Amino acid sequence: MKKLIICALLTSALCACEKQTVSEDLQEDRTARITFNLSRTETRATSLSDSEMTDLWLFDYIGDNYVQTIHLTSSDDDFSSVTATLSVGTHNIYFVASRGDDSMVDEINRTIFWGTPRDTFWGKTIISVTAGMTGTRNVTLERVSSRLRITISDEIPSDMSRLSVKPDIWYFGMNYITSAAEFPEQRERSVTVPESYIGTTNKLTATFYGFSGEDEWNSDIPIKAYNNNSEIIGQATIRNATFIRNVSTEYSGCLFAGNPDFGIEINDDWEFPHTGTW
Repeated sequence: MKKLIICALLTSALCACEKQTVSEDLQEDRTARITFNLSRTETRATSLSDSEMTDLWLFDYIGDNYVQTIHLTSSDDDFSSVTATLSVGTHNIYFVASRGDDSMVDEINRTIFWGTPRDTFWGKTIISVTAGMTGTRNVTLERVSSRLRITISDEIPSDMSRLSVKPDIWYFGMNYITSAAEFPEQRERSVTVPESYIGTTNKLTATFYGFSGEDEWNSDIPIKAYNNNSEIIGQATIRNATFIRNVSTEYSGCLFAGNPDFGIEINDDWEFPHTGTW
């Protein structure tokens, strides 16, 4: 399982962070400056700035009361080293790192929505801040996204322009406090077929990301191939597909030789996908 590792270095100091919004009751004379040095572990540790993540959020709460949000992107020089100012007290800190597109954060409902979800990690830590304190804090972010991969085994026809899926239900966001999946929708999702795949077999693979809770959920998934005139030239249906966080659900088979149902194989090790046929 891929994980993101966060090291938090606490030092007593006064600071003002340009990338954060701080509640009015923050006492500047009783604060701690906290620098989060982020790294990602695979076969070796790499900094977050060297990973594929494009956005990082830190959400700060005292009890159930919202304090501040810090949002960094991969274009920021300090993307892998986040500095926050915390007042004296016990803080619940929530982290979300993602490479999804078109994100919308809602601090009132405590959610993040993505127009195009992609790989996403979440974590939480509790910090009791006292005047003059120093120390370190390690936090492990765990993957909260699920992945669907579809490989077309038969030859891609010359007039195929895009491949689409339309699950009965798909989750496009999450609650950043609980990490629960949010924003269920039934929406067609498509990928354009590059010309280099025309005439190939077992080469075209479409990947789609969503969100899942700790419990699995199931959905039928119609798959359709379109030509440049938006006419359907091939289709099939995946029956009762299973999704769960940190699991890649993978299918392969023929799309143009009749209309067979897709078979399924679950990959619970994101690093080394299994393959299946139907």
